[in-house]
Amino acid sequence: TNQSAAAWYRRYYGNAAPDWSAPDSAGHPRLLDYAMGGQPWLSSPAQLSLQARLTGGHLQILFPRRLTGTSELLYTPQVSRNLTDWATLTASFVSATPLANLPGFEQAVFQADPSLTQESTLYMRLQMGFQ
Repeated sequence: TNQSAAAWYRRYYGNAAPDWSAPDSAGHPRLLDYAMGGQPWLSSPAQLSLQARLTGGHLQILFPRRLTGTSELLYTPQVSRNLTDWATLTASFVSATPLANLPGFEQAVFQADPSLTQESTLYMRLQMGFQ
């Protein structure tokens, strides 16, 4: 059992059985708040968003995540060229930097392995879950 996740859930939702897919007050899944450092009773769209950039012809995503080794969360970047077919093995970890304004979290950067041309389209999303 992930004690960190259980303690976080009790802090915000009491002793109810954890339902990580249930929405918070802003309509986001509770797992999203826990995984990315949001607070369920405060609106924090920027905190719960992915950032994207193009570096050396590759699409990168940046997002806050719990420090490596402090939870049983899995963060899996996925890529697609058509928003229908998603692949999980075509993105690589680039770096992680601790976030000074969010203790216990780091800014993770993943990069899509396929390079982009001017004519190509590539979408990325982040899947989260417990091990």
